[in-house]
Amino acid sequence: MAARQYHSTPPKPTPRGSIQYSAKPAPPAKERREQLRKNMERYYLGPMDPTEFLSSFMPINSQAFGNPPDGIDFRKVYEQTNERLMYGPFATITNSLCTNYEAKFTGDRADHITSLKPDITLFLKNNVPDLPEDPDTIQLSKDDGPELPRGSSAEASFLRMELFVELKHNSQNDPFYDLPDGGMQERYSINGNDTRGQCLLYATNQLAYQHRLFAFSLVICGKKARFIRWDREGAVVSAAIDCSQRPDLVIDFLRRFNQLTPEQRGLDPTAVPATPEQIKMFEAAATEISVESLKSSIGDRNIYPRHQIGVHNPDNTVSYYIVGKALDYNLGIVGRCTRGHVALDLSTKEWVFLKDMWRPDVPGIEPEHVWYEKLFKAKVPYLVKFKHASDVVPTTPADHYYGTVALTPTKTTCVQGAQRGLTHRLACLFGSLATKVQGRVHYRLVQAELCRPLSDFSNSRHLVLVMSHSLKACSAAFSDADLFHRDASPGNVMIGLDDEGRLNDWDLCRGVDICENLEGPRTGTWQFMSTKLLTIPGSRHAITDDLESHFFVLMWTAMHWVRHDQPGVIPMESIFDQQWPQRDGSDIVIGGAGKLHMYTNRKSLDEVKFACKPFNELFWDLWVLFADYLEQRQSAERKGKQGSEPQVSPQEVIDLFEAALEKPGWIDDKVADQFPRTGEKNGSGMVDSGVKRGNPSQGKKREVSKSLGVLEQGRVKRQKGA
Repeated sequence: MAARQYHSTPPKPTPRGSIQYSAKPAPPAKERREQLRKNMERYYLGPMDPTEFLSSFMPINSQAFGNPPDGIDFRKVYEQTNERLMYGPFATITNSLCTNYEAKFTGDRADHITSLKPDITLFLKNNVPDLPEDPDTIQLSKDDGPELPRGSSAEASFLRMELFVELKHNSQNDPFYDLPDGGMQERYSINGNDTRGQCLLYATNQLAYQHRLFAFSLVICGKKARFIRWDREGAVVSAAIDCSQRPDLVIDFLRRFNQLTPEQRGLDPTAVPATPEQIKMFEAAATEISVESLKSSIGDRNIYPRHQIGVHNPDNTVSYYIVGKALDYNLGIVGRCTRGHVALDLSTKEWVFLKDMWRPDVPGIEPEHVWYEKLFKAKVPYLVKFKHASDVVPTTPADHYYGTVALTPTKTTCVQGAQRGLTHRLACLFGSLATKVQGRVHYRLVQAELCRPLSDFSNSRHLVLVMSHSLKACSAAFSDADLFHRDASPGNVMIGLDDEGRLNDWDLCRGVDICENLEGPRTGTWQFMSTKLLTIPGSRHAITDDLESHFFVLMWTAMHWVRHDQPGVIPMESIFDQQWPQRDGSDIVIGGAGKLHMYTNRKSLDEVKFACKPFNELFWDLWVLFADYLEQRQSAERKGKQGSEPQVSPQEVIDLFEAALEKPGWIDDKVADQFPRTGEKNGSGMVDSGVKRGNPSQGKKREVSKSLGVLEQGRVKRQKGA
């Protein structure tokens, strides 16, 4: 079959990948806001007329809606002399309008999981977080004026939040700017960025910690107010409202929100609270899980609610599962936003793994189960046992759009009635402003076996064995099924309960002849992408990229937990995290200079020596193999040889692993993390005093940075000469 014309998808670090495996300490809230803000650029639609926003997304369900109560004066909110004095009056007004909720000041009582604290949070009256201590009054801060009365505050909770409200004293804090021509743009001032970043951080966590399709929020900056609707495709933003002229619009927003059904507020009707009997069954079964890391992953029942989730079978029947805590909540707003759950199958009473995600609704991009069918047909080894998967279809399908303006039909790959995002379909109302917004379909996949994380390996020989199995799966997928995996990472190379390796998560898989840019920026795992894909945006994916990713997975894992002579010294951040924006002003990010430096200068690894001789020999054999490949590829580039890119043979890599496994001299060499994040225990059991994870000394860091700069200059010169 002739290969289709190729246009690869440039790499872009995602919140999950760039944080989960980063050598840096977990970023503080301010840095996290900045990451989210950059990732969400141009995913906003607006400005939408506020009246149209209300009628399109927040229907009136009762003929007895009536009129608002008398005496509501919004001047008490926007005429205050500072932000914190706005909280009390706003909460009072909101509680008079939202009788099914309690508006609580949560700005001084952080969520105990995320340590975040939105200004005002609306909770259902029967679901307000308990406070261990609630003084008679809450002193906002020195000289801020009157204190808040008893009962007006609560602990922030993204597990229970129904609506967050961000209040700012100055209209210059408005996160958006309405243009004279009727358009809207993100306000890139310091204040605008800060407000938008805060809203993103809160919306991200509300969508992550709850089973939601979308969420609403309200932002008030001085006299200006905006409504926002968030989903996995982007956000719709209302035009700014002048509260001194039209406070009735904000009042109407709150009153409408008060009478919306749970589904109209964005809660997923296919994920319902588990019954007491189901919870009892779930907790009893959890005691029988033998692997401690899997047992602990379901979370404390007193913190993480248990839900029943349905997944359709091919015969259109539904199988039901009980889930608790997700394995990861660091999802971002847009994208697949995959949540993994250790789940109990209610029909078999067996434990399975359930993936809940938002797959791209793009013709040509197949759901993950289609790839599994091809892999099983080709008899690819070392795959996780697959049970079933489907788009999520509620009993009563709804698109959650109630507007009078007809939306232009869009092509869809989902089954009839499936849950879809709405923002992409609304893009037709906003012309060219929506170039990055992409359709998404809610999708669930169930695997019939549980696997352990790669970090659970017992010693370096076991690590090599598991990695060899993953390489065999990757190689067979390429040779027998014509597929690239494209996302090898420590989260996707796993250990089965039989102690053998598994190559998991094939949702980014693509056929070798279908590699067009179908879905925008790549969402692979940044730290483990190949040197070529990071340094040359848009370059064609090849089997060598998957093989080199496996080397980086082995290297990253070994540097952390296999005994060697350079703990805390190797420049992990420079090798795995390095990135900078493209100079042409696009949002494409370039990386890989640290990896290039590692290959061209063996001393950048301090010629690390692993305690286990067979493992040390394998590591450096792989280093030489990929360093030689890099030299051959760069030589071909310099000579201008088109279509003659060298490749590494999968069998050559597998042979190195199998030869190493046959050698004598393997030892028990697994140790505590040798590159712990700041505040985590290091290999000696002591708490790190603040040195960044994997950072070299300052003198050496300057040397590495200088070398990276030289490499970047060379890259730019090569591009200009191309």
